[in-house]
Amino acid sequence: MKKIIIICFALLCIAQIAILGNLTNKGNQKGRTVFVKCTMYDPYHPFKGRYLQLNIDYSRIYFKDYPYLKKIKESLTSGFSRLYLTLNDKYEIVKVSDKPPAGNELFIKGKYDYSTEEYLQIKFLFDKYYMQEDLAPKAESFLRQNNAPDIKIELSVDKEGNSKIINLLANGKRIEEAIQ
Repeated sequence: MKKIIIICFALLCIAQIAILGNLTNKGNQKGRTVFVKCTMYDPYHPFKGRYLQLNIDYSRIYFKDYPYLKKIKESLTSGFSRLYLTLNDKYEIVKVSDKPPAGNELFIKGKYDYSTEEYLQIKFLFDKYYMQEDLAPKAESFLRQNNAPDIKIELSVDKEGNSKIINLLANGKRIEEAIQ
């Protein structure tokens, strides 16, 4: 009986390592580089520590710009429904859909968060930027003192719409360099 328990435990450990390895590999695939405008602030969390919370320009999609979204709004479930934002060469949204685009189009995957009468709110996996604990408050101070510098996220987006942050840029420089 003990052998069976040990074997089951070992298999469970291997399965967890395989799943984490797959998730890490998926996030590390080299994709196309995209620059997204955002704003940021520095919250504090007792377990996560200090990080920069990013408010991404793409996270709020207005119905006046995409009236066809009102039809699919009713079928969306908060936190579960995926939305796909197709981008042009200037990284502007050209289409929002609940199905991934066909072909070789550049798109970013997000999840439906909530909606109002005016807009849909989308949540992305890249809405937090972790940095050294002592630098996060300096970054927020830099933002306040410099009258909203040009803040952008440099993302790597793979062919499935998965994205990961490469850098956080302030006025074209990495945020860690800009606050020095």
